[in-house]
Amino acid sequence: MQRSNALIRAVFCLFLAAILAYFGFYIYRTFIHPLKTVQAVSATVADAASAEGYVVREEKVLTAQGVISPVADGKKIAAYGVVAVCYTDESALEQADRILALQERIAALQTALGETETASPSDVVADLSAAVAMRRFDELDTLASQTRYVLFGSSSSVEQAQRELEEARQELETLQAMQSGYSLVTAESPGLFSSVVDGYETVSPDDLDSLTPGRLLLLFDGTRTRNGFGKLISGTRWYYACVLDSSRAEELTEGRTVTLEFTDGYTNTVRMQVVSVSSADSDGNCAAVFVCDTGLADVSAVRKASANVVFSRSTGILIPDEAICDRSTRPHVFVLAGLQAHEVEVEILTGAGDGYTLVSAPEGSMLSAGVTVITTTEGMSDGKVVR
Repeated sequence: MQRSNALIRAVFCLFLAAILAYFGFYIYRTFIHPLKTVQAVSATVADAASAEGYVVREEKVLTAQGVISPVADGKKIAAYGVVAVCYTDESALEQADRILALQERIAALQTALGETETASPSDVVADLSAAVAMRRFDELDTLASQTRYVLFGSSSSVEQAQRELEEARQELETLQAMQSGYSLVTAESPGLFSSVVDGYETVSPDDLDSLTPGRLLLLFDGTRTRNGFGKLISGTRWYYACVLDSSRAEELTEGRTVTLEFTDGYTNTVRMQVVSVSSADSDGNCAAVFVCDTGLADVSAVRKASANVVFSRSTGILIPDEAICDRSTRPHVFVLAGLQAHEVEVEILTGAGDGYTLVSAPEGSMLSAGVTVITTTEGMSDGKVVR
């Protein structure tokens, strides 16, 4: 009996020691050396270099005396086309505005009265709703008048509209007969109109030949006098002359097409062709010139702009640097599946900054976006139970 009790106590002590060892290991792993994980995400990383530069176009400043009423920004002007109306004073401008308002009112009344006999209520309401939904605000006056006469019109309301039309015509004739004090400003050559004048319109694409970083700074040094009510941009091409680090500029060759992501002053992504790249100056910078023949209207008001010159793009899985094992020999990561760690070999594509690397994994592997990746790799092995 005494031996039996001793055996039970020995077994109990062994069992207790095992339990304490298990909890001790669990506490150590949880608090001293915890398992850390992160969720893998899909990402695209661009290999790019930042640049600071200026937009250059063929431009001519437009000048006139008096109160100027130019055409809308971005409007294409034909050779000898009207680019602005010059009024002698404010009263002449107000008279012109009234004539324009009367012409628009007469057109709206003519349309409404001309269609009231044939248009159905459902048609005019549908047309008005479509104009509002599509934000065609220039049509709202005409459609509103038409809707009013179709839905609520009577012989008296139609007669009232006819009287309004006749009164508007009479006032228009009177004002046109009295109108004076204005002249037309025409363009000598075709182009795109912009009301933004900054004084650097004299800098032309010809000035970008044999460009260096120092010469670029001289071309756009200081503040210039802004004369003129607008400018006319000729042709369809525009240039971006910039300064960037020589270590990246040497990757550019004349004729190569690259992507430029503009970030300041103009925010858009544009494909441009390399025109020239200068040799490096004493500060290790180069001047590069790019050209594009699309989107001229979008940059008609832009002069100074920052951009990222994109050399390549890579798409893959974004992984923390500490999760990658044997980076220089056989890079691999461990992913968590159930209670076990599974090893997955990866190919390093590029560094992503902020302690992350972009990698790719073989098709059908366990590594994909959304998978849990283990970042505590010390002592980790394929198939190891970690939870």
